[in-house]
Amino acid sequence: MAILSRPYRGRAGCVHCGFCEHFGCEVKAKSSTLATVIPEAEKTGRCEIRPLSYVRKVEVDRSGRVTGVVYLDSRGREVFQKAKAVVVCANGAETPRLLLMSKSNLFPQGLANSSGVVGKHLMFNSYAFAGGLFEHPLNEYKSVQSRNKPQPFTCSAPAAWATIRPARWWTSGTAPTTCPISSSPTAAAS
Repeated sequence: MAILSRPYRGRAGCVHCGFCEHFGCEVKAKSSTLATVIPEAEKTGRCEIRPLSYVRKVEVDRSGRVTGVVYLDSRGREVFQKAKAVVVCANGAETPRLLLMSKSNLFPQGLANSSGVVGKHLMFNSYAFAGGLFEHPLNEYKSVQSRNKPQPFTCSAPAAWATIRPARWWTSGTAPTTCPISSSPTAAAS
């Protein structure tokens, strides 16, 4: 995450509330598209945000070049928006859906689908979460949450940081009810 540590271009520096992972930033310190790119584009006078609109088809001409999009506006009316270029970036489900709905005489299976595999091999990325209760406050939600490269699992023990033994974790079939710890990272890796 790109988060401002001090004011920049009319946006405040981080106030360390700790909610930047999955939420918008109330002071606009988190450099999300909503706080940076969209306001800058609107200031040019060449960008207009049309909320509650839904693109249902990318149109092409006889040569196969994109001419624009057909969308439903906030009142449900169908509108054609001419465009020199169309960027399709609607995530893993909506992008293939839009391409498949954009059929024409030149593209009977949908745009970019001459192989017939658009929308057939969607893979979701998941993650695991573990939580715990500690006898003292840890202040883990104070400021920006960081990520590190994959390492052996770690847990917070009252006495010290400890490493979970990966072999015990993965071969047990279920997650342990207590953190299988070792005071030495090298002993835990064995």
